[in-house]
Amino acid sequence: MQSLLEVETRAVGRPQDSTTVMRALERIRETGFRTLNVDLMYGLPGQTPESWEASLRGVLAFEPEELYLYPLYARPKTGLERMNVPEEDRRLRLYREGRALLLERGYEQVSMRMFRRSCVPPDGEAHPYRPVYCCQEDGMVGLGCGARSYTRRLHYSTEYAVSPGAVRTLIRDYSTRSEDEFGGAHHGYIRPLAKVSRV
Repeated sequence: MQSLLEVETRAVGRPQDSTTVMRALERIRETGFRTLNVDLMYGLPGQTPESWEASLRGVLAFEPEELYLYPLYARPKTGLERMNVPEEDRRLRLYREGRALLLERGYEQVSMRMFRRSCVPPDGEAHPYRPVYCCQEDGMVGLGCGARSYTRRLHYSTEYAVSPGAVRTLIRDYSTRSEDEFGGAHHGYIRPLAKVSRV
């Protein structure tokens, strides 16, 4: 989702309706997935410390188990390279402010980008519980155009593309689908079951 502010996602060519995003987060929580992961991006054109904090706090209301904080990279020969990307010092400030807020809210920093919420296991022990998770083994549902999903046997995704025209077509088609059209996977492959040798 990158940001809860439509003006910020629009600035990097990823327009989205914030109301739809919030409704999706609510529905994910209602469905009961054990792990909610949200990716946010800092250093977006026009982003301020206040708007960055607003996105973080808006997402934290859903108590995601995992949060990733990604910097905006303006790679050479891309549309972003021609945009007004904030200088490195400002991005560093935003990162530090986001990190401080997450640590204050009880998140553990796992890597530069990944933060995981400590939680108490069902047995009620006081120590933080850190589940070992592997998407290819435990399963992961990716939501959105081009998102990938995994079960133990099936890796699948919606269609994806690289060229700008093809990407726009896919996003338009994805955005106009009815709910009934999301009931199946059309692109993917079945993994063979691994043979386990017993010693």
